[in-house]
Amino acid sequence: MYDLILKHAVLVTDSAVFPGAVGVKDGKIAAIGEVADDGAPCIDVRGQYLFPGLIDCHVHFNQPGFDSRETFDCASSAAAVGGVTTVLDMPLNNRPATSTAARMEAKKQLIAGHSWVDYALYGALFPACYGDLAEMHAHGAVAFKGFTCDDSALFPMQPVEALPRAFAALKPFDGLAALHCEDDVMCTRLAQEKIAAGHTARRDYLDSRPPEAEVRAVRAALAAAEQSGARLHICHVSHPDAAQLIREAKARGVRVTAETCPQYLLLTEQDVLTRGMVCKCSPPMRTAEARDRLWDYLLDGTIDCLCSDHSPAPMEEKDESGPRGAFGAWSGLSGVQTTVMSMFDAIVHQKGASPCVLAQKMGSRPAEIFGLDRQKGRLVVGMDADFTCIDPERSWEIRPEDMRYKHKLTPFAGCRGRGAVTLTVLRGSVVYRDGVLSAVPEGKLLR
Repeated sequence: MYDLILKHAVLVTDSAVFPGAVGVKDGKIAAIGEVADDGAPCIDVRGQYLFPGLIDCHVHFNQPGFDSRETFDCASSAAAVGGVTTVLDMPLNNRPATSTAARMEAKKQLIAGHSWVDYALYGALFPACYGDLAEMHAHGAVAFKGFTCDDSALFPMQPVEALPRAFAALKPFDGLAALHCEDDVMCTRLAQEKIAAGHTARRDYLDSRPPEAEVRAVRAALAAAEQSGARLHICHVSHPDAAQLIREAKARGVRVTAETCPQYLLLTEQDVLTRGMVCKCSPPMRTAEARDRLWDYLLDGTIDCLCSDHSPAPMEEKDESGPRGAFGAWSGLSGVQTTVMSMFDAIVHQKGASPCVLAQKMGSRPAEIFGLDRQKGRLVVGMDADFTCIDPERSWEIRPEDMRYKHKLTPFAGCRGRGAVTLTVLRGSVVYRDGVLSAVPEGKLLR
């Protein structure tokens, strides 16, 4: 006897859409397609798309150390409400950064019992922790995050000139380097010049991180990866010129993958100029023309993943009234609750593409890239019974008061569309259904 049946669904895999049902037993998918009603509890999702549980492969949930910005309790519940069943949490915006196995174990203990969704952890990538990479990998790190530009005193930079050493340290266990790519020399010089001249407005911040800074760093990272044969993942691609370099590198056989985010596909630099620091992120949003061209690289497979880069802060950290103006405001956005619905609407209703694209970009591809594909990301018998159900015609509007984040800030406030998340199932347990979140967090660490 099954533990749960979801019937009358429209099943969405990464390559097909077809009517059917799924049967769940012991937290795993036990049957797909024609599923006999054996008296098990049933949920009728007639007319709704049933996806494999969707994955957000880039989030900052800020624990340990920055609970004032976000917590796993808040952010993971937002993920569940937003149709995300697995998150991959970054090693920065942590105090201390997750740069050793001991710190990773301490972080695991802190998070345990506080997540509504399953989760995996990144380790840090910068020169001082190269000797710790293998041990962090052994303790479950799915990838290693580095910045080619200055981030903060708490998280040192991964200089591009040191990438050969970084890749050499990752190569013995085929570790994955996930890089934030902006050229540090260019960004630092431009920012210093503008601040020294008293030019600290929103436009000045945007101009201090131009597309060329991203392109230069992506080119350097690709060259180092190609020479070493190591694995490289380019984080939050914001501009089509960077995506073109990735496309060409893939054609040459470079082992590179890439992600982008809703802010780069839906919003533009004009949102920063008119709405302010709630829309500040790095790399920044680009022109409308660049946004529109970036879609081509998502839909043709150059860009492998969609993610939120959820990195929130309270409004006081978004203040631009100080002496540094826009440069002094926190750079990061909230998005884990709104990524699935906004991208479903954009892909299916606005672009007229198949819902399979969403199943690829937030299902099978991130699962494959980050080593979770034996459990997650596909509608296959034996996989974890994680499901995201979307009513394709149900309208939604993003309102700050509906966000479950610790701080109700969202750059997507006021956005409207069709394709609302109605049901989120984690390993056979209903964690969210029609506005109601489960009472107890049941998320587990993935290795």
